[in-house]
Amino acid sequence: MVDFVADFSGNQSAKMLGTKRGFSELHDDDGGVFGNKKANLKMEETTHGETTKIIVSLRERFEKYKEDVEKLKGAARELKTLQSRKLLLDPAIYEEFMHLKN
Repeated sequence: MVDFVADFSGNQSAKMLGTKRGFSELHDDDGGVFGNKKANLKMEETTHGETTKIIVSLRERFEKYKEDVEKLKGAARELKTLQSRKLLLDPAIYEEFMHLKN
């Protein structure tokens, strides 16, 4: 890391801390200025792997929700049937129903 601390009061001296590498010291194995290619590929593989895990998880949750929706639809149909039967047990409603039916 290179830190430059300059005296801006007119004195041209600057204090340099740390070391600075020249371009001749950069090697292909450390990736140069743009980083290590192997590390980038590993990062992409990890990212793709995590993305796949998320997609699989979402699909599983979606299937579970679809099953829950089907159960709720069945329960709603059953409730409507029970309500209809209950209404028909009321003699006044049953009589009106039979009157409208004929």
